[in-house]
This record gives sequence, C-alpha cells and structure tokens, in this order.
Amino acid sequence: GVKHYTCANEQCPHVKYLCNTCHCRACPSCGKKATDQWIAVQNNRLPDCPWQHLVFTLPDTLWSLFFYNRWLLDALFRLAADNLIYTAKRRGLRVGIFGALHTYGRRLNWHPHVHLSVTAGGLDEQGVWKNLSFHKEALRRRWMWLVRDYLLGQPLSQLRMPPQLA
Repeated sequence: GVKHYTCANEQCPHVKYLCNTCHCRACPSCGKKATDQWIAVQNNRLPDCPWQHLVFTLPDTLWSLFFYNRWLLDALFRLAADNLIYTAKRRGLRVGIFGALHTYGRRLNWHPHVHLSVTAGGLDEQGVWKNLSFHKEALRRRWMWLVRDYLLGQPLSQLRMPPQLA
C-alpha cells in the first residue's frame, strides 16, 4: 500500500507519498530493491574482471532422490565449485567463484541445480592474470562423475528412496 501525507497548511498543495514495504523477496518492488542493494555490495567485494555464468544441473531422474534426501543438497555447491577449481588448478590458476543453489525451476517445479559465476581467468603462482575458458562437455562429464561418486559414497541405510526409484 501507499501512505500519503499533506501539509498542515490547507493552502499548500504539496503531497508526499510513501510506499509501504512488505520486505518480501518475491515482491517485484521490495525484492528488486533488495537484489539491487545486494548486487551493489557484491560489486564492491568482487574483483573487477570478466566473469562467466555456469549452471550445473542434475538429470531429472535424480531430482526425486534429492527431494526425499534434502541433506544431499549441501554437497552440490561444493561439487560444482570443486569442478571449476580442479580445472583451473590443472592450468596453474586460482579463480574466484560465487554462486547459488536453486531447488526450483522456471515453472517453480522441484529442480535442484547450482548457478556459479567464475572469473574468466585466474592468477598464476606469480600473481599474473591469465585468461581461462572452460570446456563445457569436460565440465559436464566431470560434474556427473562427481555427483555419481558422491551418491555412491552415501550410506544406503540413510537414504530415503523415492517411490519411483524403489
């Protein structure tokens, strides 16, 4: 809603409008403002260099396993970041990474995936910037191997099997 304030002097035409805030991230007004403020803070923290946006997703056949075992989600971000760090390390570089774990898709369906922003280069051992690009197919294959290896390492007795996988 909106509140409006007028001057105590009835002759004054001045009116001030103040929008109420709901503080909800989903609100197009409040959420946008909070997002813009967050971006401004991050831009002051992050190095001024080119960035790449990457998304690591799971096959839809695994979505239900993560739905029934939410504790498995904790590792997804680490696995995705480790994938990029491994690739950069093989080239002798240290990269910057930040990201977010999403558990929903565009249609608000359950769809766990990781969004990562990674520097489009890194620092070598002498602190010199070197450009770096990632090979999509190599990242995908290693990501799937990391997820598979992680899942196989979990105690079967602790996993709740979804009906479609039982």
